[in-house]
Amino acid sequence: MKTIDLHIHTNLSDGFLSPVRVVKEAKKIGLAAIAITDHDEIAGNEPAVLEGERLGMEVIPGMEISVDLDGRPAHMLGYFIDYRNPELIASIRLLQGYRRKRNPQIFRRLHQLGLMVTEQEVKEISGGNYIGRPHIAQALVDRGYVHSTAQAFEKYLGNGAPAYVQKQRFSAQQGIEVIRRAGGLAVLAHPFSLGAESEAELSTIVEHLKRMGLGGIEVFCSPHLEEQTELYLRLANNFNLLVTGGTDFHGEWKPHVQLGVGKGNLQIPYSLLEKMKKVHLAKYKLSASEVNF
Repeated sequence: MKTIDLHIHTNLSDGFLSPVRVVKEAKKIGLAAIAITDHDEIAGNEPAVLEGERLGMEVIPGMEISVDLDGRPAHMLGYFIDYRNPELIASIRLLQGYRRKRNPQIFRRLHQLGLMVTEQEVKEISGGNYIGRPHIAQALVDRGYVHSTAQAFEKYLGNGAPAYVQKQRFSAQQGIEVIRRAGGLAVLAHPFSLGAESEAELSTIVEHLKRMGLGGIEVFCSPHLEEQTELYLRLANNFNLLVTGGTDFHGEWKPHVQLGVGKGNLQIPYSLLEKMKKVHLAKYKLSASEVNF
């Protein structure tokens, strides 16, 4: 069976490997297709697509946008995006500006707690392209303040922790529109992160998002338990939404999640991508030669 991985982060956001290296590794392990889905970033798509063309690896241009859904954080994956679209580029720059405004506040709170992590050392950890909380967490580990990045999030950086700062986000409607106006397909990432307390609540949320233009649900993902996967598949079928899947790969920042197989048990069939492409082509009335994948 041909398999895929449609949720991958590179070192242009909070992943460890470069876009080109990701494509090479995906080819090496025999994946049929991948998508680069960096947080609030699209710069990794072009080098990945070009490397994919060189190696004969199918690379779907993508991204992951942080959005606000009626007061709760959510993540929207975008697939088949035109990463050269000027409106999309402007939106990404705005999102990156929100992130840059948040980081100094996190450092200030850490310093007030006596944790003297500097922006310069975090830049060195990240490679200078992007500073996110995983990089700050690693700096806390390197200084001996915590034993692991997981502990850094639990004690200091996670939601509700003393150094947590809420990032300004697009609304869910804005995020979906950004993706769609760039020719993309909007997909709800790892639905468990919404914190819905029941199937009925999550069903209401999904119905609301579909009215906004949601096209799919990430049913298969490394953190999903079997019962969660079954629930998300049921919701996708109930609302006639596409089913997608990916590992949420970050490389060494999340060493327990491996490219293509997640924690070792993911096998995401290429047939899901075939259906995504068919629906996307029909929706935008494009010929295969006009789509950038």
